[in-house]
Amino acid sequence: MAVRLDPEAPDLDALTAMPCNVFADNAMLSRPETDTLLRAVREGGRTVSQCIASLPADRRVRAVRSLAWLAKFGVLIVGERDGESGT
Repeated sequence: MAVRLDPEAPDLDALTAMPCNVFADNAMLSRPETDTLLRAVREGGRTVSQCIASLPADRRVRAVRSLAWLAKFGVLIVGERDGESGT
């Protein structure tokens, strides 16, 4: 599955400022790691595996959770390789 940023995405700082959105932040990547992940997504045309490859192996499960969280809140779009929505 390919991931890309949603051009109409909500502001990540605004999302993380709301306690109801980050109650499980200990299961996610840190903010600097999330920023690294988002830089990989911004490069475009990457799969989930390619986006998390630059992170240490012991952080990749958290990276996948973080990608899912970002998609849930509309920051990312997950779809087929051609960018079509997978949902």
